[in-house]
Amino acid sequence: MKSNLELISFIVALISFLGMVVIIWRKIPVLLTLPETEEKSPILDLKTKRKKPLFSYERFLEKILMKIRIGVLKIENLLFHKIQALRKKNKEKIGNDYWKKIKEELKK
Repeated sequence: MKSNLELISFIVALISFLGMVVIIWRKIPVLLTLPETEEKSPILDLKTKRKKPLFSYERFLEKILMKIRIGVLKIENLLFHKIQALRKKNKEKIGNDYWKKIKEELKK
């Protein structure tokens, strides 16, 4: 006797196959009414689609400029994080006593 999992898998596959048969059966009249089309050569199709030049200076320049822009943004982000770290380190060095020291010096 087959296990329950095999039985369930078989039933699902059978229902799926029957569903495909029903869909194809319903579409046969529609497919018969479609006009026949001429088959084109794939090579001719490629030749007609390819009207742009293979190399474009503008596109090359655009790609180079985009790469430079990305590099500049990465450097800017790195510098931003370095500046934040320096500010944090400097703030810890000075501490909270900074303003107290200034007030004491002003009182003198």
